[in-house]
Amino acid sequence: IEAFYNFRVNGSDNDLGPFRQMKRKLAHPEWLIKVWPGPVGLWNYAIPEVREHRLAILREIAERYDYDGIALDFARGCPLFPSGTAWLHRDKLTDFLRKFRAITLEVARERGRPFLIGARVPENLEGAHFDGMDVETWIRDELVDVLSLGIRNFDVDIAAYRRLTAGTHIQGYPCVDDHHAADGYG
Repeated sequence: IEAFYNFRVNGSDNDLGPFRQMKRKLAHPEWLIKVWPGPVGLWNYAIPEVREHRLAILREIAERYDYDGIALDFARGCPLFPSGTAWLHRDKLTDFLRKFRAITLEVARERGRPFLIGARVPENLEGAHFDGMDVETWIRDELVDVLSLGIRNFDVDIAAYRRLTAGTHIQGYPCVDDHHAADGYG
């Protein structure tokens, strides 16, 4: 059995407590997407500094702890980009994932065994695209090892994901989260 660290790509990173993420958000409100009233918002992945900051955290986790991999939860805590711009910024999210893959390959070389990447994505490709996730490229370029499919819907398009992952090492696992929804379904 492999053990993964689950990293929520956006939101719920101790926003309401006196922790590092809250302090960083308060120090850089220009890095945020305001989606509700209050002092904090969600990270705007269109901002290069946001991507660099989040990659630094992922690097620290990968290098410091002996997990088998890290599961990036892209689907909960959307939006990742300002409203209406997600698909236009898909290359930024793919580049983020490409840089994270480079980190995991480096860690894998140092420890002598694989370091896997999981990604939680919406239950269908339309939802993924709406949120700026170019899952087809992620699969084609082998930027992920495991896809966790679905958020708040029992109607997961397993057939579409199977077509994309056929002939690859990438595994897909449908799931349901009855509490969170992607921006495209909220």
